[in-house]
Parts: sequence; structure tokens; C-alpha cells
Amino acid sequence: MLTKNFYATLPKPVINKVRSKEEMKKLLVSGMLGNTLRVWDYYNLVRDKYNGMVTIRHNEADSKLCKYSVSQSDILKTISEWNVSIDEFYFNESAPDDRLILQGEYTFYKDHILFFSKEKKPMREALMSGKHKHGSDVICLLHKNMNQKSFKEFEDLRWRYKASVIEFSIFDCCVGKNEGCNTVFWEVRNY
Repeated sequence: MLTKNFYATLPKPVINKVRSKEEMKKLLVSGMLGNTLRVWDYYNLVRDKYNGMVTIRHNEADSKLCKYSVSQSDILKTISEWNVSIDEFYFNESAPDDRLILQGEYTFYKDHILFFSKEKKPMREALMSGKHKHGSDVICLLHKNMNQKSFKEFEDLRWRYKASVIEFSIFDCCVGKNEGCNTVFWEVRNY
């Protein structure tokens, strides 16, 4: 039989909040939000001589200025069409969307909540027809699809950012900067 003293010894979850996209980007780039794809500003992208497809993302939260799978030769053209300074964007290597298993947004508010899709499309498109799942089945679904290393990272984020949205994509192959992970964490946010 467990006593009240046992429960008093358990660690309490940390309730950190990520209040702005700028703060989130700093945490993401520093590796504090788990496995990610490589991320650059335009000048570092050019300096690193990355030649694969990229996703262009605007620094502003909920911006409509986002484009997936852009070739290096089309970056400047795309941004000039938006008539916004290149300094207002960041870039990540494009994800292998054809290898997606499941992607979505997890949060905990009185219970586990998942808004997700299994469509093999960029997340913004896939979640247009997303589904909701609630309760302990959410954790079972994520555990079943994330490999061990990715699920450990998810559990760490879930513990450190208990009241935040955790945005992720799970693939059928290893992806990202952290070796041996099949999940990319895009954002952790409260904004």
C-alpha cells in the first residue's frame, strides 16, 4: 500500500511557458525542444551551402507566409513576391513528407488532447482535415508510433512544458539533428 509520504516524494512537473515565437525559435535552434530539422536564417543557409529543399517560415506567429519544398534558386523570388524583408524569415530543411506516419499538436488541459492527421502532406495542409483524440489513448498512440528515443524526448517536453502545445511529426525513418529519432518537434508554445 502506498502512503501519502510516497506521493510527496514524487517530483512536481515544471510549468514552463513559451510566450513568443522569438523565444520558441531560440529554444528550438539551441536544441532545447528535442529533435529538429536544421534551421537557418538566410545568411547562414547560404554560408552552410545547404543545397536541398527548404521550408520558408515567417518569424511572426500564425503568419500565412509559409512555403514548403522551395528550391534554393526560388527562395529570393518567393520572398520578393511577398514584399517582406528576408530578415523576417527563417528556413528549415524540408521534411520527408512521403515518409510521415502521424503529425499533430499535443497538449494537456485536464486531460491529454491530440489534434492529428495521418496524411502525408505538410502539416498545415494535413491538419485542415485533422481529427481530435482525448484521454490516455493519446499517449498510447504516440508511444506506439514514436521510437524509444523520440518518445523519451516527447516525455521530457511534456513534463517541462506541461501547459504548452507540442507540435510534432513522426516518420517511418530516422530524421533530424538527433541521431536515432523518428520524430521532429516543430514548436512548443503558449502563444
